[in-house]
Amino acid sequence: MPPLGVARCFNLNKAINFIQNQNEMKDYLQEYIEKKLKKKWSHIEIPPELLQWVNKLKPAHRCNSAIFESILVHGQVMSLAHMDRLRDVRFVAHTVEQHARVRNVLTGKGGAAIERLVREFIDVVVEIEFSKETDETTKETKSELKSRSSESPPNLEYMLQRKKSDLKLLLSSTEVEEILNCAQQVAKASISLHSKKAGLRFARDVELGTNQHVFGILGPHTGHYYGDIVIVFKRELMLHPDTNFTMHAATTYVINQKTPVPTVYSLSPWYKDPGTPEEHLKLFHSSKLHCSTPGYDEVTALQLMALTGLQKNTIDRDLNNVMRRWVAIDSHRLIEAHLPQLIPLSYIDHVYMPKNVFASLTPNAQAQVKEIFPYSHKITRDIVDLNIEMMAFSKPDPSRVKYQEYIIEQLQPDLRNEAVYSSFLNTFGTTITVPATNFESPLAITMTISQSYDQYHARKGSTTSNPGNSVYIYFEAMGSDFMLLLTDQQTDSSNLKETVNYLNCYIAPFPSTDDPEYHEIPSYINNTPPSVHEVYLTRRRFKIGSNMFHKGCNWDDYILYCLKLEPRSGRVSLLHGGESGIYNSTILECTFTVQELNLTELEYVHLCAGSQAVSFRNVIITHEPITDARPSFDKQYRSNISESTTTETSDRMNAKKHDHDRQSHHGDEVRLESVELTEENEEKSVLDRVGEWVKNKIGLGNKSDSQPSENGPPECPQSTNCLLQHSLENDQHNQKYIHPCPYSELCTTQYRNAKHAQQFTHYKHNVQQCHHDRKCSLLHDPMHRSSYRHAGKPDYLYPCKYQEKCRDQTKPEHTIKYSHGEKVRPPPRSIAESSTQEQHRRGSSKSSNNDRDTPPYGQSSKVSNVAAARNQHKLSAQPKPSQEADNHRSRHSIHQTNRSSFIWSPENEPSQSEEEDDILDFYNPSAGNSNITNATSYDQYGNPNERVYDLGKDGAYTNFSILIAQLYCDSQFTKEKMQVPIDALKVKGFQVTHVMNERQCIEELQSNRHHIAWIISTSNIEVTNFNSVLNTFQDKGGAIFLFADNVPYICHANEYLKAKFGITLTGDYVGSKTLTFKENGQNQAGFFGQHYIFTGIKNLFEGVTICHPVYPTGTHQNKLVNVATATDGSPCIGIYDPPVSSKEGRLLLHFGM
Repeated sequence: MPPLGVARCFNLNKAINFIQNQNEMKDYLQEYIEKKLKKKWSHIEIPPELLQWVNKLKPAHRCNSAIFESILVHGQVMSLAHMDRLRDVRFVAHTVEQHARVRNVLTGKGGAAIERLVREFIDVVVEIEFSKETDETTKETKSELKSRSSESPPNLEYMLQRKKSDLKLLLSSTEVEEILNCAQQVAKASISLHSKKAGLRFARDVELGTNQHVFGILGPHTGHYYGDIVIVFKRELMLHPDTNFTMHAATTYVINQKTPVPTVYSLSPWYKDPGTPEEHLKLFHSSKLHCSTPGYDEVTALQLMALTGLQKNTIDRDLNNVMRRWVAIDSHRLIEAHLPQLIPLSYIDHVYMPKNVFASLTPNAQAQVKEIFPYSHKITRDIVDLNIEMMAFSKPDPSRVKYQEYIIEQLQPDLRNEAVYSSFLNTFGTTITVPATNFESPLAITMTISQSYDQYHARKGSTTSNPGNSVYIYFEAMGSDFMLLLTDQQTDSSNLKETVNYLNCYIAPFPSTDDPEYHEIPSYINNTPPSVHEVYLTRRRFKIGSNMFHKGCNWDDYILYCLKLEPRSGRVSLLHGGESGIYNSTILECTFTVQELNLTELEYVHLCAGSQAVSFRNVIITHEPITDARPSFDKQYRSNISESTTTETSDRMNAKKHDHDRQSHHGDEVRLESVELTEENEEKSVLDRVGEWVKNKIGLGNKSDSQPSENGPPECPQSTNCLLQHSLENDQHNQKYIHPCPYSELCTTQYRNAKHAQQFTHYKHNVQQCHHDRKCSLLHDPMHRSSYRHAGKPDYLYPCKYQEKCRDQTKPEHTIKYSHGEKVRPPPRSIAESSTQEQHRRGSSKSSNNDRDTPPYGQSSKVSNVAAARNQHKLSAQPKPSQEADNHRSRHSIHQTNRSSFIWSPENEPSQSEEEDDILDFYNPSAGNSNITNATSYDQYGNPNERVYDLGKDGAYTNFSILIAQLYCDSQFTKEKMQVPIDALKVKGFQVTHVMNERQCIEELQSNRHHIAWIISTSNIEVTNFNSVLNTFQDKGGAIFLFADNVPYICHANEYLKAKFGITLTGDYVGSKTLTFKENGQNQAGFFGQHYIFTGIKNLFEGVTICHPVYPTGTHQNKLVNVATATDGSPCIGIYDPPVSSKEGRLLLHFGM
């Protein structure tokens, strides 16, 4: 994830204790449930899918076209309070100075003199624009606008020209014009905001403080009267320190007889009316929650369950009922998000608007939408009535009903394709980009250390907290030259005291890559304020420091850090986590006496940056180490990194203890284990050591005694139930025995971790894909898990250390991960047993060293796949990338087959009998037959219902991945409708990834994970290199299925065909008829011929509206093989089958989707 822009923090939540708010809400709910509903609190359970739904809700904001245009000009979404300040010309000028367009011009041109000249130039430009407002329509507005200049317009024009001439001596004419245009546009947009009284306002917004926030709904936004333009923000915005949310609108907490808004006391009867306006305000602030606070999702889900069951006096756990209630009520009764005061456009995830609303924008605004949101805006086909005055709390008028339904549908979280990740690496801690302030403006995160203690002990069931417990502060940062500050008092600019005690952890700038020598400024730990940083850094007066703290780290991505405090001993440690911890094991560690710094008194956690903005995410406080955040290390490895310290030097971190929560997931695993390093290569550089490890891994290095013998150790008698297999403390056992990897041959850790590859076997596990996949209700059953495959899940559960005595065997979240001694399907114990010996034999005998592209990541090395792909009757969407024979070899199979990879080439083509056998591995017996006469039942079109008459066998394609890029979407063709073919593909075993914009499609195409790409065309290409990336994908063996509709929804297919074959698409022709199978009838109007892709299909709908291919010459027409002809006589479905000597993938085209 790229770093987000700077959404400035104004400490709007400084007085809010979110932990206390959560606890009070639970108390209110418990009293209501036990006294009103007569249910036991201990019996209330939250469905996992509801928690998942809550955690995936994104904030949405609605506005009209006037406000949206202002947002585009200002480069940020603004609160009402900020808009009000735009009446002042001085504030507007300051806004222009900070605008991204101006800052981009000045980047790298630093210096106080040029900054001053630009500031003066902007002041004059803004003053001129404010002085122009003299027409009748703006007289009243002009009287409200605050000018600071006494100069007359002629004098202002003279000053403008003079300042402009001065600037052109330092900047180019283009850069000066950019600043001028930016200032004029921002000034005009600011004036327009007030002339039109933009935004809905309520009388008590100022009193509630909500005018300081941008309003939104956390989830589907039903408030159509706020505007037809819907802005969906990224989920990370909910983790900003200034964000909070309440279960209802802020206005429902205050009683106002003049508005029809119901009060929270009637909407949520567990809240009692406190009676006075002051108490109403107090209750509102104590009802605020924050998404970075652990447990917020439980409190939110409990309230949603209570609200959904309110009318029936019950607790409704059904997620479907929760969503039905949501879409049926007014937005003031939904979760109201109070977002930061200024939100950069980089936080916007998507923008939706009807067709005529987009048309009503100025040409400049339309161009900006396409430029700023090239692949994240959606213009629907809806035409809404722009002449209706929309009233608050009203229902949508008839012209907006379908658009409203579409918006609600798009904003519903998608729970089907949820990936399996470690919870730590899911973004959930405080997330913010901190601006460069030379360490002068520390920003506090929402939780304090004592609040974290209280919650930790409450969740553990302890009645008292112990401030002597260890504190772990995890945080990820992209960028450097920043400080993590711990203090005993708040340090905002209005409350800075001389007696503040600091723990200062400084992360130094990354060294220059231009310098041949490695020179890094020391990172350090000290007990000094940021104001003396330069002095103490120059004099090396800090408690502990290192000038090699980032050597070997990846500076281009987020780096995970962990700050550990041991208050009893006064010890402080700062170390790397994640993959950086593999390559740099330096630990900054020191001890403070109580006189120097009492760690038990530290309370507040702050972030601040020096010379550059720094992006932070997942800033969390915990009191137990997070296992997945720290890789394991070779205990014998010692770093040669020299540290510049004043007193103590750090001890090496001890190996992690085996605990109940340790997980060794691999396929989707995020925990990285260390490269084994021995004393022999200690003196070598990180790159040399890793290079040698990679060579040894692929069989090119020198064989050493550390490599496994040909026979290898025996398998552990306990097999998958062995309690020692994942323990780091029992190396002796794991050297004596090997164990089956839970992910079998699909494990990816074996390729990046030598130790894992030696300790676990990875034989092919020959089982079918479960038809229910991730929706399966038997995921907790170890026997079922070992008998059927589930996407992203291991074949074998991890053994619980308590086995039959475990008290958590009734908890689904536990049993879905851990086994308790149950009987399972035995894992294969050899290559022969896994039925892959013959495939390895073929691979080793026909291997070659041709230098060709390797297959997608994690692809199975079945020769039969390649042979089948070479057959001219093979399914045209079948991939034919090059293959590696040793992708899934285990510790033993490495020594039974050739180590080097092989590439299939034409001269090694298998015999016809081999090809036929291989195809039967994938195809049903009826393959190629369209006229099925012996089926049990037929659908309304005369096609057989049974899947045995499909071309592909169920579960046969588990090693293949399909990317579906649904670039066209409207209210009739939604992502939910696309789920029908996706589910059908999954039954066949395909891994399916579904994306809905070009950017995501490009990322997936370049990931080398997919064999087939479906491209569903829309009306324009927004990313210029899209076709280039798609062409590269096909050149490397990827198969492509291009869908075209009618003009203009043909763009992606048309551009690709034109570039590759010189063929274009045209027309918006009416089809709406059915094609029929006829042997050799593919070139006759209304028929399709015999081909494998039509297996089991006798009748095929040609499409409502279709397009036609245009072939400039007969040579162009020969590029594609026509297999179906539309009823009007034009080609309908075409296939491109490359020569057998080509590496290219196949191409299938449909001209009437």
